[in-house]
Amino acid sequence: MKKLEYHMFITITKKETRISYRFIVFYTERVFYTEGVSDEAKITILSTCDLPKYESLEYPISHPNHHVEYHLTSGYCNGIHCLDARLLRNSQDYSYFDEIIFWNPTTREVKLLPPNPRAPTGNVICFGGFGTSDPDTFDQFKYIQIYMVTDDNNIAIVDAELYDLNSDSWFVIHDIHDSYFNVNTIPALNFIAEAYCNGLYHWLSGDFTFILCFDFRCNKFRTIKTPSTTKFCRIIVANDCIAYLAYESHDSSGDLVEIWNLKQDESWVKQCKIGPVETGIYIRALLNDYTEFLAEPVFDEMPLYNSRGQLLRKFDIPAQYYYFCIYHHVETIAPLSL
Repeated sequence: MKKLEYHMFITITKKETRISYRFIVFYTERVFYTEGVSDEAKITILSTCDLPKYESLEYPISHPNHHVEYHLTSGYCNGIHCLDARLLRNSQDYSYFDEIIFWNPTTREVKLLPPNPRAPTGNVICFGGFGTSDPDTFDQFKYIQIYMVTDDNNIAIVDAELYDLNSDSWFVIHDIHDSYFNVNTIPALNFIAEAYCNGLYHWLSGDFTFILCFDFRCNKFRTIKTPSTTKFCRIIVANDCIAYLAYESHDSSGDLVEIWNLKQDESWVKQCKIGPVETGIYIRALLNDYTEFLAEPVFDEMPLYNSRGQLLRKFDIPAQYYYFCIYHHVETIAPLSL
């Protein structure tokens, strides 16, 4: 009898493997109620797996009876965030007060910074940056706060103060040059023109000609010349270094984005060119060795594109255009108590 032979054919379908990331996203959402419309501060942890996961976090409010009007991020370092919030004290007369906190979203620990005793009042522009003097440790957190006043011709520096978590106190910073602050070069304060990386906080100047840095290791300011100036430029953190994004008009299909990386010796190396991307699409995070990027949310969705500007996915992040900030989410048990 002839032996039967069985042949089994297995078809293997190769499925594209996509790396999953976790981000923490700070944004303002427009919420509609029967009695009106409210812009509400939101915090979401996003996991970009095949079926995206969304975890909502509450702002760690220090005054439970008060409403958070908005919160701004002033930097992220080693899993710790610095938030600057405005809270509604009294809904009758709409009186507000501000607070600055260091926050660990993993342990939910909060450190409320003491008020700056030298903070000026009145018509003052204020901005700050958060970081550490030793990126390899978890107890050297600092916050630099800069105050400016304006007149018809230029911008004058008022004060710069440094908060040190170790001493729980503020110190005056005297290393300031007026040339850093004028009508043309005042830092572009819009959340995608500033970033902390490797012991320094960076602000891109409004005319895109230099980056103002504060070095938390020596508590001094300095500047770094940018590699190019185009119609629109921004800085973000990518691959543990500062990435400079220079947008230039391409054709009717959109813009090309030239990406430069800042090296440790503070020189620039051209990394790649992305696009064309549709005009008005702004890169907020570079992924997979710069082959993909997340852009600012549009119509309540945050899009993911490849480096050729082709849409890959969308995530449900209903952010308003005027405030949106995204960071890689790193869990840490770093304590904030003294």
